[in-house]
This record gives sequence, structure tokens and C-alpha cells, in this order.
Amino acid sequence: VMTTPITQVLFPYTAASSEERAVQRTNLLCRNYSIVMVAGVTLMACFIRPIILLLYGENFLPAATVFWYLAPGIVFWPLGQFLAVHIGASGKPRIVFLASLATLVITIPGCILLISWYGLVGAGLSISIIYAAQALFRLVAYVKITRTSLLEVLLPTRSDWLYYQDIVKGFSSRVLFKTRTRRSLHIRLVGDK
Repeated sequence: VMTTPITQVLFPYTAASSEERAVQRTNLLCRNYSIVMVAGVTLMACFIRPIILLLYGENFLPAATVFWYLAPGIVFWPLGQFLAVHIGASGKPRIVFLASLATLVITIPGCILLISWYGLVGAGLSISIIYAAQALFRLVAYVKITRTSLLEVLLPTRSDWLYYQDIVKGFSSRVLFKTRTRRSLHIRLVGDK
């Protein structure tokens, strides 16, 4: 849901930025968004059965299996989109087109075979394979064009972890502050009676 607005904002920033700054921004976005997506999809995969059972009933529980096969695609799709925006905004839209064309070669036979053999599970699996292949093609092109390290694109750096730590500390201090404030307010209110 958030990928499209992010890519629409990212394109002009990348096109107007220096190559070094654009690469830093894209790397930061890819590795941090990927962490959020992996965490979110993993959490959703853990609770998908109870959620489906609660919202739709037992008849819809087979949809959980489809979600599990679709989950890798949910993670890979944004990564491929962010990399495509960087490559296109850097003046190389032909590479994005060729990567999409290469993915089409996988898409048609993959969908025909997997969906006909496995039905909905095959559809989820084919989508995941397609998005993973597309992200891989674009990742290889991005690393080659920008001469950046694959690890810089995919794995969080020490400064990322420190940033996450600051977010958690800030959130926990706000929660503690609100709890303390409520407690002191309650004491004052009860004490006034």
C-alpha cells in the first residue's frame, strides 16, 4: 500500500540528487523497508489462521496457506519497485524495461503451470517467484550500475540499529511518561476526595 506513494516521491528526489546521495537514500530505503516488510509479513504469517478464523470462519482457513506462499512476494515487490525507481530516475529506464521483460519470460509459463497444477496455492507461489525474480534482476542491475555493495542495500548498518534503538527508547519513554502522568493524576484525584 505504501510502496506506490514512496516511489512517486522517490523518483524526483533521485533524479534531482547527486548520484552519491541518491544511492545512499535508495540503500537506506531498501534495507529499512525490507526489515519492516519481513517483520510485518512474518507477524502476519504467524497470526493469519486465527485472523481468518475470526473474521471469515473455518471455511476460509485454506486461504492461510495461500498467504504463506504469497508472503515472499509481498516482501520482494517493494524492493524491486524502489530499485526500479532509482535505475529509471538515473537515466536508465531501458534497464528497468529489460528486467521487466525478463520477468515476463518467467511469468507466463510460471502462472500457466503453477496455477493449473496447484490452483490458488500455485497462484500465490507464482506471484512470489515472479516478484523475487524481478527484484533479483533489478538488484543485480542496481549493484552493477551504482557499484554499491549488496550488503549496503539489503542489511541494516550499525547506524540503522542505533536509529531503531532510539525509536524504541523514544516510544518507551513516551509510554512510561504517559503512565506516570496518569498515575500521578489518579493519585491527585483520589487524594483530593
